[in-house]
Amino acid sequence: MNSDGQIKVWYERAQIDYINQYMALYASFNAWYRELTHKPNDREALNVLRRGIPIWDHYARGLAMHELGSYMTLLVECTQREPLPYATPHWRGEIAHTKDWQSLIEYWYRVRCLVMHGAEIRATYVYLAYETLNIFMGEIIQRARD
Repeated sequence: MNSDGQIKVWYERAQIDYINQYMALYASFNAWYRELTHKPNDREALNVLRRGIPIWDHYARGLAMHELGSYMTLLVECTQREPLPYATPHWRGEIAHTKDWQSLIEYWYRVRCLVMHGAEIRATYVYLAYETLNIFMGEIIQRARD
């Protein structure tokens, strides 16, 4: 193998598989919101979350929102430039602004659906879903410890 081939092989091995990590993280989120909402299906539970939960108020005012800020800015830019495909009656595939909780909930769910059903999705969208949900779930886990 020539050096160009070796460079490519090692580069490809170094890439992080956000799809698997995201799906495991989403399973944690799914278990949390099912317990929180006591709803029998995802759509009903997501609708409860979209109406607002106390932790989001904390996020909007505090440090956690600061952590999410740069990712949310990227999400707004990416989804407004190229909305997530397969928008639903519940969401048209865009995040309107950096504090758009309702769209973030739908974004996480839509990325999960696209990955789960084998649809094409940009790696950037999976990465941003992972990073934002990881920050959120980190806060959930921390609050459960306190």
